[in-house]
Amino acid sequence: MFDLLDAHFHVERKGGPGIYDASWSDERIALETKLDVGVVAYYRDAVYGPALNPRIRELESAVERLEAKFREELATLQTMHKSLQSEMQTAIDLLHSEISALARAEAKGGRNDV
Repeated sequence: MFDLLDAHFHVERKGGPGIYDASWSDERIALETKLDVGVVAYYRDAVYGPALNPRIRELESAVERLEAKFREELATLQTMHKSLQSEMQTAIDLLHSEISALARAEAKGGRNDV
């Protein structure tokens, strides 16, 4: 039992919760050693510490994946924003240039349509 716990149960910090490798659990160690699952859980708790609910690791992994996807999507949106900003500024600059040219032309010609 202890060899299997050593091989498949990992504690991140002394006294803190540990986690089993994928597909390993108190139940599997009990099956492998022909011990009662309560005995395995008792000694695992006493010697190694409590077992972390594997769902917590699954959820942490899901959060990490979503955060990575968010960073990727945000980078894409920032690139799109810069591109759109540049295109719009170019269009605005062209319109301002045309307005200035028309205003200069009218000023030279003395035209006043008011």
